[in-house]
Amino acid sequence: MKTTELFRLIFLLIAVSINAMTLNAQSAYLDAVKLKNDAKNNNGKFSNKTDSILNRYDISRYNCSNSFLNPYIEPYKVGAIAGATENNKSEKIADSEKGVVNFFSSLGGLNVTTTADGFAKFIVKRTKQELSIAFFDRFKQELDSLEQLQIIFPQTYMVLSAIGNDIYMYEVYIQTLKASFQRDLATLPSNLPQLVYNYRTYFKDHPEFEAMLLSAFYFAQSIQTNQHPGMIIENYPLHYLDSIDENVKASFQIAQLISKSLRSDNDSIYWITTKEANKLLSDSTLLKIYLGLVMQQSKIDNVVFAGGVSLYDEMNKTKYNDYSQYIYTFIAKSQQVESLIKSINKQQKDSLVYEKYYTTASSIIDLMHFTAKGVDVWMPKNGNKLNWDQTTKPYFDLSQTSINLAIDINRKDYSSAIVNTASILKSVFKDPKDSLVAQQIIKYGTFMALVAQAKNSEEVEAAIEAIALPTGSARIKRESKLNVSLNAYCGLFVGQNRTRFWSAPEYSAGISAPIGFAASWGVKHSSLSAFISIIDIGAIAAYRFSNSTDSIPTIKLADILAPGVFFSWGIPKCPISINAGCQMAPLLSAVNTKANTFGSKSLRFTLGIYVDLPVLNLYNSTKSKKHKK
Repeated sequence: MKTTELFRLIFLLIAVSINAMTLNAQSAYLDAVKLKNDAKNNNGKFSNKTDSILNRYDISRYNCSNSFLNPYIEPYKVGAIAGATENNKSEKIADSEKGVVNFFSSLGGLNVTTTADGFAKFIVKRTKQELSIAFFDRFKQELDSLEQLQIIFPQTYMVLSAIGNDIYMYEVYIQTLKASFQRDLATLPSNLPQLVYNYRTYFKDHPEFEAMLLSAFYFAQSIQTNQHPGMIIENYPLHYLDSIDENVKASFQIAQLISKSLRSDNDSIYWITTKEANKLLSDSTLLKIYLGLVMQQSKIDNVVFAGGVSLYDEMNKTKYNDYSQYIYTFIAKSQQVESLIKSINKQQKDSLVYEKYYTTASSIIDLMHFTAKGVDVWMPKNGNKLNWDQTTKPYFDLSQTSINLAIDINRKDYSSAIVNTASILKSVFKDPKDSLVAQQIIKYGTFMALVAQAKNSEEVEAAIEAIALPTGSARIKRESKLNVSLNAYCGLFVGQNRTRFWSAPEYSAGISAPIGFAASWGVKHSSLSAFISIIDIGAIAAYRFSNSTDSIPTIKLADILAPGVFFSWGIPKCPISINAGCQMAPLLSAVNTKANTFGSKSLRFTLGIYVDLPVLNLYNSTKSKKHKK
């Protein structure tokens, strides 16, 4: 099972467990039904059977002269008692942390089949061209200097940091880099919230942006773990809104209050059915008791509008018609969501389930839109209105973008995910420097997406080719006083192999494609070079000269290791070089579609003619004019 699939299963189990634990959560509607039936059987008054229900809403069954009267509940109270009861309050802290799974593979056992094969094809196709890794070097430098990129791409940053100065050998690490790209892109909704916690000063000055970001990421992560829409609304962390407009927070509180008040006791659905809603709205006694419980719960939840007016105070005005219409519309929209949930449960494939959840997610946003926008129904009529378009709408727009990001990741459409990520950051970071970060995310993120989505070595090769330097880099060393480069050669050799220094030589010949480091001195338009090889993918290159499409068996890094030392003469005004030297012969001696052929460890002395392919110039000192002829 893949790591991402394992995480997804764990999160699904957690979501199911949370849902199961909250099935018996407080529902004002269900409690109102019980209270109404009790009063009906007890001459219009509550009996002692209702104490457990009333206590949850901080309501006494007895009329108390020293308490604020609840006009919905008072007619059903009896008697009088002295003293007061203390409220029992509980706090539920929900916290989830994403662990980062890191693992290191043995370099010798690293599967580099795709990378080595892709690089061999590249050498064959472009024997007169050079591959540049300046992009990777710049990428590493950007990651080192921009903390934002480190936060968004933590696995890639870790791998590149581990590679360190060996970044010019990225070909060896391409499989590891590809895996880190995939992990970072797949966990973007989890990585992005860390920006908030690492930029406390900025978000302290812009609390509305912090609330928008955290809200958006909350919705996206909830959708990724397939949580029920009702649970998403119920568990929304209201503390995100502590530092902004009180009316905004009140609107979200009302959304939670109404959603929870209409919970069903049916395990297969979250909210009450349309039939139950019609019963509630057509029975004036039931409706009054329900509203009374909602009013009391609003006091417990401390729902307060700007200016200090509480929802508890405002509901004393008993706006039955307004409240009824609001509840009716909420139920209608919630039933649409429930219908989508039922259709999701019928799907067999995980991908289809997730696509359905995406549609459901949009319905959640619509439901939250309605609930928060309808705050005017509950607000005091004193001119202190919530400016919906300017104050609240951006929260849901950003949430929709964040959900789009989540669905992109599910589809493995990482290029689109990068665009949505940049859009989110541009929405909250207004400084030109921060806008530059968004541009860098698009630049490097798009490259990461191309590599992560590559299905074979050809596509990896194409992504690398997109950042290759023009041809002619071999000419540079011939015109330089001193040039140090990461270098590749591809050509024909003849040589002797010795399994032991004193053993009889075995003659060999073929194609060699060593990659390593070269120090070169220009002499009259030619070059003299000392070359240290690291790997040799000649066997793969030989196969690709005659077959460019068929896949090849697994190749490990140990199979192509070929440390050695060579001296090279670069023929004047030509990319051809004559090389002589010795190396540990690579174990891989031939490649075939069915099985590779391997030799034994040996020291190989060679003489060959090669195409000179500088990959990256690490240092270059040009000649003065007096040395030129």
